[in-house]
Amino acid sequence: SLPAWEMLSSHEDFTGSRLVEASSGNTVLSLAAFAAQFGVESVTAIASPDVSEGKLALLRLMGVNVSLVEGPICPNPNDPNGAIAVARNNGKKRGIINLDQYSNVANPGAHEKITGPQLLDQLGESLGLICAGLGTTGTLLGTATYLRRHLPNVKVAAVVRTPNNSVPGVRTRNGLREVGFAWEDVITEPLVDVDEQSSYKTSIALVRMGLLVGPSSGFAYEGLMRHLKRMEK
Repeated sequence: SLPAWEMLSSHEDFTGSRLVEASSGNTVLSLAAFAAQFGVESVTAIASPDVSEGKLALLRLMGVNVSLVEGPICPNPNDPNGAIAVARNNGKKRGIINLDQYSNVANPGAHEKITGPQLLDQLGESLGLICAGLGTTGTLLGTATYLRRHLPNVKVAAVVRTPNNSVPGVRTRNGLREVGFAWEDVITEPLVDVDEQSSYKTSIALVRMGLLVGPSSGFAYEGLMRHLKRMEK
């Protein structure tokens, strides 16, 4: 929700405009939740058929128009038929805006402005390590950029998806080559890979501890545990 709010806030005028965004669900859902407050006329999600029916139903409940294009949940920006390229091309048409979470500096900027300061305020100098899954990479890049200015020794770890596994919103090592943000500049630890079975098992365990989270949260937490085990050794 933070990148969605920041991307909308940094744009000058939406009056009468239609939004189109390539998204696995969460970003475009947040854009839809905020859109009316910015004068946006409609929101369209360009999504993969791999997005779950439950997520698609939630988007439609929020009034989002859903357009499915062939390809993975995390599409290749260089694929002319992929969701990112389709959304960018639509955004060139009159009256249509593509905020483009994959290249919009307001994405990591939201976490540098909000997430990083919140973590520092809550944890202070006791914060020794941060870990996040890599999708657009905005969460890790923005948060780490802020924290490293104030905590130069903080360790920054990241998690990537095991190839041929399906976890919403996160990428494989190869898939990260297609991301435009300089995420490699902030990490201090070697990447770890997590598969879909571990992601779902861990997310279910978190839910049963009282934290209502999805598989990408289980993915990040499982990756964090693997980083900590490596550091212990």
